[in-house]
Amino acid sequence: FDTSSIPTGALITSAKLYLDFDNDDYLWDGDAITEVHASTWTAPATLSTFSNVGALLASQTVRRQDVGTMIVLDIPVGNINKTGTTNFALKNNHENGCWNTDPGYQKATSYLEVEYAVDDGSLSVPILVAEPDASTTGTSMNVQLQWNGVAIVDGCSPEYYVEVDDDPAFGSVNYTLNWITATNGTINLPAGAWYWRVKARHDGHPAIESDWSASDAFFIVTIPTLTAEPDSSECGPGTCLITLDWNAIADPPGYQTQYYVQIDNDANFGSVDYNSGWITDNFYELDLPTNTTWNWRVKTRYYSASASGESAYATADQFVLWDGLNMTTNFPITYSAVVTAGDFDWLSNQNPGQDTILYAGPFLDDYEYECGADRSFLMFDTASIGAGATITSAKLYLKFQTADYLWDGDAITEVHASTWTAPAAYSTFSNVGAILASKTVRRQDVGTMIVLNIPVGNISKTSTTKFALKNNHENGCWNTDPGYQKATSYLEVEYTQ
Repeated sequence: FDTSSIPTGALITSAKLYLDFDNDDYLWDGDAITEVHASTWTAPATLSTFSNVGALLASQTVRRQDVGTMIVLDIPVGNINKTGTTNFALKNNHENGCWNTDPGYQKATSYLEVEYAVDDGSLSVPILVAEPDASTTGTSMNVQLQWNGVAIVDGCSPEYYVEVDDDPAFGSVNYTLNWITATNGTINLPAGAWYWRVKARHDGHPAIESDWSASDAFFIVTIPTLTAEPDSSECGPGTCLITLDWNAIADPPGYQTQYYVQIDNDANFGSVDYNSGWITDNFYELDLPTNTTWNWRVKTRYYSASASGESAYATADQFVLWDGLNMTTNFPITYSAVVTAGDFDWLSNQNPGQDTILYAGPFLDDYEYECGADRSFLMFDTASIGAGATITSAKLYLKFQTADYLWDGDAITEVHASTWTAPAAYSTFSNVGAILASKTVRRQDVGTMIVLNIPVGNISKTSTTKFALKNNHENGCWNTDPGYQKATSYLEVEYTQ
């Protein structure tokens, strides 16, 4: 049958083959079973055998009383060709052999009836609601796509098919929503550039589909993560060269990742002082004025010559720059103490200064420096340095006034960290910490300042700095003022404020 007149977009709903046997000669001695098979034969040569016969499509037992009556066989609709001819092979299986007046054959009237539906234009194309660009602090986010629905036709409800791809030509579709009834759908998408489209059909005619909608494009752009910029006083005067940086974000397919930096002394960025413009490095270096509080933030852009999408700004970071003021302060002894034979003396420094005389004897303002015992202490009031300062150097100066202490050999002077508190807690040496500095003192060192470098982390910027001094005399101790040595002492601290 030539069925090429059926539109290619039509929905075939029914196919029937009608047969009308003209006489009953064929059924003389019993019934026959008529079978309709699919066939791929092409006229004329391939009719000579039954090799081109396919699956059984329909069958009907024909009896003598059926003569003159139309026999109807339902054919599966998928076997109807809408672009050419539809071919069948008919086979008669006679139950008792074959006998009739026109030997071996039977006359019949035959035709094929096909019912089909054609889109009359009522199945319109969905119209997309443009999806705005979005920002994420992660690697992906949920996106809800929306479109305008098509009308219900003949009681049949519309269904929708959604495609999402990173290729504007939809060459390798990444995500789909398969024939849903809602006019929106949510998909979790990675950061990047995305394209999407929708088509429709009616649930009563699933083979008839609308054209694709016009596509829409949108971006999901990753917000940068800033590396906090510390406050600094190690610059100036006037300006400070700084480098602001943040995490690098990968290029999405077909796009280049770029960044835009804003720096302002206004936390609301009301009048931005510095802009980087769009850059590809994940850092930005510039000179900024000192003695100022600065705020900065960054956003991302995915860029191509034809399109681009931007993220929101990252949460701003704030830092302070100031000119460093280099200072050196010499701190006199605030308190000193020495323990003798399990007892102790509390000696206040009544005349503080660099040349304080530290001497054992009748003076109440002495620092007594004990020989051969681990019970000599110093305290300096360094609170004036201030918490915001950066200490660059600390030195403890000692000048021995006489050589009595070194009568019979050298001595090793050690400076230890200490946590003692006046007066009782230094009655033993239990409050002595790690050794901070040491120096071998010889007789020729008398009258010369001995300088011991103290690690800067042991200087308190907001309170008192405490040390314990220990003399290990290599040959015991002997001097004219037994057990003690006169010395001048002060603490010198260099710092930037």
